[in-house]
Amino acid sequence: MNKPQVWILASCMLALLTSCASQQSWQTRLTADDPAERIRAVREIANAGDTKQAPQLVARLEDEDSAVRFYAIMGLERLTGKRRGYTYYGTRHDRAAAVLSWQQYLIEIGATPISTNSETSAHNDTATQNRTVTHLQEEDKKENG
Repeated sequence: MNKPQVWILASCMLALLTSCASQQSWQTRLTADDPAERIRAVREIANAGDTKQAPQLVARLEDEDSAVRFYAIMGLERLTGKRRGYTYYGTRHDRAAAVLSWQQYLIEIGATPISTNSETSAHNDTATQNRTVTHLQEEDKKENG
């Protein structure tokens, strides 16, 4: 191998390692104690434009920090063009119906929602969940004509 070939090979290896490390870093930072780290991770996911990562963003809609929730909904809106009735500054109860709608959306697109420890995920009243999702789907139909 000559010198240029070694440099090309080394550059490719470095790029590969960097991309793997980058993915792992946002996954690690998504659950960091520092809200700023969680925001950085959410922004990386949204900027990547990969709808396969939507479950990560939906899970952050239930974050304890309102700024993380803000960036999560902005990321989801960027990926899907929708907010599904979610407001980051609402009470946990106010946000619950919209989070359920987002979880239903994930199921519809074949993604698996990430369970969280919030009361929304722990809520087992299936009839209430179905009514909420049906109501939000009807609102979406009205919006979209």
